[in-house]
Amino acid sequence: MGITIEQHLLTKLSEECSEVIKEVCKSIIHGLDDYEPNQSLSNKEKIQNELADLLTIVDMLCEHGSLNSAEIFASEKKDAKSEKVLKWMNYSIQNGITKQP
Repeated sequence: MGITIEQHLLTKLSEECSEVIKEVCKSIIHGLDDYEPNQSLSNKEKIQNELADLLTIVDMLCEHGSLNSAEIFASEKKDAKSEKVLKWMNYSIQNGITKQP
């Protein structure tokens, strides 16, 4: 007994999410412009590559009919998330946790 195409794609989605997380964590510690020894890509480039991979799987899930791209990329959802992030970032700045450049 195997898995469905949808299950396979969802597994790939979780793998890609974990790879984005890994590269983001490295960038928090070492900076976006850092290069690991013997590596040709910066942390920023690695994040961009992993996000491209992630979005590819999202596209594949949409093409399969498992997800709806209009729902994912709806501007009102993006605007609401941006507003929420900025609200809590400003709270963190006011409390001296997040530093402004």
